[in-house]
Amino acid sequence: VIITIMIIFFIIQGITGVYINDRMMKSSLDMVKISSKRFNNVSMIKTYVELIEKEYIKVLTQRGNIQYLINEADIQGLPRIGTEMIPAVRALREVAPEECDQILTNITAIEALIRLPVSEENLAALKRELYSISISIDTATSKSINASYDAVTRSSDFSTASKLITVIISLIAIGTISFIYIFMLSRTITEPIQKLAAYAMEIAKGKFPVEELEIKSSADLNILALAFNKMAASIQKMIAELTEKSKLERKLHEEELKNLKISQQLNEARFLALQSQINPHFLFNTLNTIMRKSMFEKAPATTKLIQSL
Repeated sequence: VIITIMIIFFIIQGITGVYINDRMMKSSLDMVKISSKRFNNVSMIKTYVELIEKEYIKVLTQRGNIQYLINEADIQGLPRIGTEMIPAVRALREVAPEECDQILTNITAIEALIRLPVSEENLAALKRELYSISISIDTATSKSINASYDAVTRSSDFSTASKLITVIISLIAIGTISFIYIFMLSRTITEPIQKLAAYAMEIAKGKFPVEELEIKSSADLNILALAFNKMAASIQKMIAELTEKSKLERKLHEEELKNLKISQQLNEARFLALQSQINPHFLFNTLNTIMRKSMFEKAPATTKLIQSL
């Protein structure tokens, strides 16, 4: 198993090395291509800045025609602001978006100036727009250089990260081998411990009776298994005693309720007997009172009637 893991580790390390070298080569080629395109676009924009000013001065001295720079219907093959300069500016938007927007604004103003009548005042305005383009293109060039430098830095970081990944893979392989070795070494210990844990969970859930735990391992684990068995037996005995005690308490409570009910019935009987003794006496006193009152009121018929009762 260890030999197989080592072989797999070296294969992975070799594939990782080939992949890293291929990525670095492609990254370098892409960086060179992108840098070359940016340089060509910057050069084209600068060329147009010089060309526009030169052509306008020629028109001012009546020795040329600048309209061809913005008129696409003219002779094909001549320089055009719309088909060459503007795409070159837009190609730099990735590294310098603000500068590209400013240059496009300047180009719009330049095209408007070219359509106006030629004059010294318009030439001065044209130069201001061209100067603004030069400032923006210098800033864009600086950002392009920084972008290329960042790309080189990222490539270097990728190389460093790749080496780090190789080291990590090596550590993982060593850790895997160590883990397998430790697992095989500790398997004879973990299985009895898992068995003890399962036995303890059965006891914790109250699943009684439980079978006695048997572990054929080291002396320490055997002692622990015996302790578990004694604990389970003790808990089971305690549960039985508590169950029996609960039954006795329930019976005692039922007897108490029965005695209480008998006592209550006895009290009710005494009350009824007392009530039966009180009622005739109360009636006799009432009739005697009525009879005496009729005698005082001189009603002999009523007195005789009450005496007959």
